Amino acid sequence: MLEIDIKSTWFDTKAKLCIKPESLEIEKKTFWGSKLISIPKDSVVKFRYGLKWIQIYHFTIGRIYFVDIVDTKGRLSKIRMWGFNKNEILEGTEQYEKTLNALFDCYFDDISQKFLDKFNKVVNFEILDVIFSEIGIDFNDKRGIIKWNDVGTSSFQDYYSIYSKSNPLVYKSFEYGNEWNVGVLYSVS
Repeated sequence: MLEIDIKSTWFDTKAKLCIKPESLEIEKKTFWGSKLISIPKDSVVKFRYGLKWIQIYHFTIGRIYFVDIVDTKGRLSKIRMWGFNKNEILEGTEQYEKTLNALFDCYFDDISQKFLDKFNKVVNFEILDVIFSEIGIDFNDKRGIIKWNDVGTSSFQDYYSIYSKSNPLVYKSFEYGNEWNVGVLYSVS
């Protein structure tokens, strides 16, 4: 279980984020009070996460760490951690890493495990227009199948890519912060 205080906007006071094995609770503060949002573990469908820079003109003045979660009812829950000075940025980085690790441990790894179970049962499945089969990976376009012994992967801070080792021009890349379930694709491939 992880319980931390987060600064979700520039003007907000700190709000509570509680990650439990059975549910995720986010306290949203407004001018009229606070509202508790609870997301049960088995209702998490997709997620994305990343870092955005806060810029004014040509100057970077801070960071926003974010995690977006969609549940089975299609509701989007946003977790934001802002930082404007050195101390807030360092604190935000630490909170973001702890939050992301706890979310993977409690929620996101289970989504990946469901796909891995399908793979072990030799059932084809698709994540982000990438079709996984017992032969290899297909990008769901006219490039054809990349056999498993030819599949290469690369992971960077902002994106993840899958490519053919024999023909590096056959590839597809995915941004963690812009596309849903790239973390699942990374874990499964």
